Formats: sequence, structure tokens, C-alpha cells
Amino acid sequence: MYFISSLGIMASVLMIVFKDTIVGLTAGWQLSMNKMIRLGDWIEMPAYGVDGNVTDISLTTVYVKNWDNRIVTIPAYDLISKSFQSWREMQKVGARRIKRSFFIDMQSIKFVDEQLMKKLQKFELLKEYIDRKEKEIADYNSKHNTQDTMYNGRYLTNIGMFRIYCQQYVKTRTFVNNNFSAFVRQLEPTPEGLPLEVYCFTNTADWLVYESYQADIFDHLLSVIGEFDLNIFQNPSGRDLKNINLQSKLNK
Repeated sequence: MYFISSLGIMASVLMIVFKDTIVGLTAGWQLSMNKMIRLGDWIEMPAYGVDGNVTDISLTTVYVKNWDNRIVTIPAYDLISKSFQSWREMQKVGARRIKRSFFIDMQSIKFVDEQLMKKLQKFELLKEYIDRKEKEIADYNSKHNTQDTMYNGRYLTNIGMFRIYCQQYVKTRTFVNNNFSAFVRQLEPTPEGLPLEVYCFTNTADWLVYESYQADIFDHLLSVIGEFDLNIFQNPSGRDLKNINLQSKLNK
């Protein structure tokens, strides 16, 4: 009994001394068996400042090379007990999501008048939509009293036309993977304006190419928005504020 008791005490001491090693070995085995991480995987773990590719997996530690070339070591147990983000499936599928919005000045939103309509009818991407909506709206207005006030009828708006144009433009890009969702939507209005979000997937997961495609979309949309009589919201700079204050003084 003394011998067995001594063995139990020694086992307890060893478990305390080698606790981290035992836990690490167990976690490493779980990572390997469940295929949670593989060499070359891109993972993110903000708690450890991790954002890069897995370069080495040992029994107790995982090594990650961040995009700024820093090497970060993560205990294998923490990858089991804490949350991390893996981009393996994105790399496997070869499609990366674009999910970005820009803010529109809500004071520039209005109904489409005759002058603006003539300009918008020149857009090839809007012709089918305009023809369909004009017939639909004309049919509706003919059945309702729209003579006394325009608010009883239905009319096209410049923000709605721009949203449809953005959506058609995105879907017709050759680098957009239309096997996945692709749309443009309005988000909840904020003090900075009305957010218009572009949501789609590129047909590549390559980072540099992806950034180029994303920039191409927003370069075009931000350049053409003025044709819809819409303005991008932008916080006024110090010079603008000075001019505004000066103008208000002159008005007084």
C-alpha cells in the first residue's frame, strides 16, 4: 500500500510538472486528427495578433508567418480551446468575397425628372430596367389619382436607379463569380449618410488580384455616381469648415 501510494503521489507530481506538455500533446493530436489546421493554411487569431500562413505544426506549438513577416507561435491547446478563423475553404474554392459600402449624401436623393431620365436612358445597363419600370409605373398611376399630388403615384428615384446600375455593373464583370450571391443593397441610414453596400465574390482568391478587382469596381462606381445627381458623403476638411464659417458670416 505504501508502494502504491508512492506511485500515486509521484504520478500526481509528474502531472503537475508536465501539465502543459501533456495538454499540448493532446491538443496537437486533436488538431491532427480533426484536420483543423494544415501547413499553408491562412488563419486569423486576433488574441495573439495572428494573421498569416501556418508554416510549421509541432506536437505542442503552431508557427504562423504573418503578412508582415513576423513569426508568431501559438500553443496548440489554445487553438482547441479558443476561436480562430481559417481561410482554407476560400482558397480551396478559389472565390473571395467583396463586401464594402460607401456613403451617399441623403440630401441629394430625389425623384427622377425628365432631364435626368434622358441622361440615364443612355446607359446600356439601365435600358431594360427603365423600359420595364416605366410600363409598370404608368399602369399603376393610371389607376390612381396622381393629378392632384405626385405622392399618390409611383416614380423612379435617382438612388434606386443608381443601385440597379451598380448591381448590373457588378454582375457583368468577367472577374465576378456569379455562382455565388452578387447584389447591391442599402444599409441602415447613419449620420454619415446612406450606406450602399456591394456584395459579390471574385473568381480568384489571390490577394493582389482580388484587391485590384475590388478597386476597379469602386473606381467606376464612385466616378459615375455624379451622372445620377447623387453626391458621396464626405466629412468636411478644415479648409471647408473655414469657408463655411466665412460664408455664414458674409450672409449675416
